[in-house]
Amino acid sequence: MRCASCHHDVADGAFCVRCGARAGTADSRRRPFAAAPHERTFVPALVSTLFPQLPRARLGVFRLGLGAGTGLVLGLGIAGLYPAAVVAAALVVPTLLVIYLREVNIYEREPVRVLGLTAAWGIASGLLVGLLEARLAPNGVELAVSPSLRTVLVGGVLLPLVAYLSALAGPLVLLPYRRFNDVLDGVTFAVVSAAGFTGAQTLAQSWALFAAGPRPGGRRMPWLAHLFQLAIANPVLVACVSGVVAGTLWIRFRTPVRDRAATRLAARPVRTAVSAAALLVGVACLELMLPRNASVAVAATAAALALLALRRFVHLGLLQEAEEVPVGDDVTCANCGARTPSHTFCRACGVASHALPRAPALRHAGALLLVAGFALGIGSAAAAGAAVSAAVRTPPPAPPCSQERPCVAPRGAAALADTTLWRSSRLGYALEYGPDWRAATSGPAALTLDLEDRGRLEISGRAGSDVRAATADALRELRRRLPDLDPDRTDRTVPGAALGSRRATARAFCATATSPQGAHRRVDVVVLGATDGKAVAVVTLVSEGCRRPPADDAVYRSADSVLNTFLWIDELPG
Repeated sequence: MRCASCHHDVADGAFCVRCGARAGTADSRRRPFAAAPHERTFVPALVSTLFPQLPRARLGVFRLGLGAGTGLVLGLGIAGLYPAAVVAAALVVPTLLVIYLREVNIYEREPVRVLGLTAAWGIASGLLVGLLEARLAPNGVELAVSPSLRTVLVGGVLLPLVAYLSALAGPLVLLPYRRFNDVLDGVTFAVVSAAGFTGAQTLAQSWALFAAGPRPGGRRMPWLAHLFQLAIANPVLVACVSGVVAGTLWIRFRTPVRDRAATRLAARPVRTAVSAAALLVGVACLELMLPRNASVAVAATAAALALLALRRFVHLGLLQEAEEVPVGDDVTCANCGARTPSHTFCRACGVASHALPRAPALRHAGALLLVAGFALGIGSAAAAGAAVSAAVRTPPPAPPCSQERPCVAPRGAAALADTTLWRSSRLGYALEYGPDWRAATSGPAALTLDLEDRGRLEISGRAGSDVRAATADALRELRRRLPDLDPDRTDRTVPGAALGSRRATARAFCATATSPQGAHRRVDVVVLGATDGKAVAVVTLVSEGCRRPPADDAVYRSADSVLNTFLWIDELPG
């Protein structure tokens, strides 16, 4: 028969053995996915895209494994075992990829060397970059408040670019090797390296969370969304972006010159690499600027788009590899078992020959046992994470306040030296702050003070006397960036809290601030509210760490010295 798509004379069958088009179909946009002909190209199917060389019979087993791993992560999150859940989340996709490599033997005759230059490179570079980011990434206070220019430049631009280049560096070492000349080779190398990189990066940045103990506290729903981002959205986004860039380079440098014009992706590796970097930087910047729940949605959307891009790229890459060679003798298709002429696609099922395993696949029972071992391994790693968090947990500190030493001294405290006076032009209350504090914002009823990068003190107010409503509004704003804000479960209390001569209601919280790269920072939050009957003032103090001994906490002492000067309008001189 004559193919309506590529116009070659081919053997009768449901699919063209040269271009993979379904018989009688001329529109290439309606072709099935070349690596899995039972699926459409523009469908974000995760398993068949990340594992394109799996036979159709194994796709369901790997979907089961992915579902089991994700379910384990979410189950640990529901139980409140967040450190263990983070460990499991970091391992789900990388471990499945290692099992995939073992299943299809994609690395031909040199599995140890190539596996070491992909998975091992990704893990090692992820650990190193994760430790670097732990030092350079914005701290908890910066992540908990509106981002500054420095926060955006470091956390939104510099660190994503370092991670992007590091994840790609290992696979590019294999580019000069001619025996790895298939597009799927380059894609798989990059996907495996990037997945290992993100998992190791997450573990390296989570020490602060482990130090908070096996159950650090926090509301479950925000944590479940964040765990989904760590387990699926982040590794899929980085892996797909890296796969597209590597595949473009493989087409550009490993494909014969005469075939490069066959695909629109071939001649523009620089444009593709720059676009991929821009996507990662854009997502990281949005995650810094948006509330955490919205940032999870941004990461998931970007991951879905990157998955579609990789899927389309794999499809076009497989089509591009259909060289002008004579149709060979009949062979047995490893995917469907039918007899088909030896060429690029199977005439019975349409699968691309380059998308088939290079070694016999495990039997179904063996594959199920492999996935069961995968789930057991993830669970064991999570249990080890819980044990480590219990071992390294920082002991709860003694209460920072007592009846003999209240958190805020009563009216009449000594004035600070070299102070700046701030007065609310709308509500009348005033306070003084020393040179160690910097006024970030100042308005008629609100003032924001920063103590370098160690603490932030915010004072806001409104007319009236409803302290409960004012503090509720302040907490609602905090939860935009710290959705897991949780009442502190230690014995810390805030007795004797006051603003000026008025007794204040006070609440202490712990929360986890998270960077776009997955760094966890524990932050301490204290909210005080008081009224003189005419105006309500609310003070919010955010500082780094939840479990530090207060005696060593200069942020608390410095904030006390500022709040000790607070005066209401009827207390102001003159």
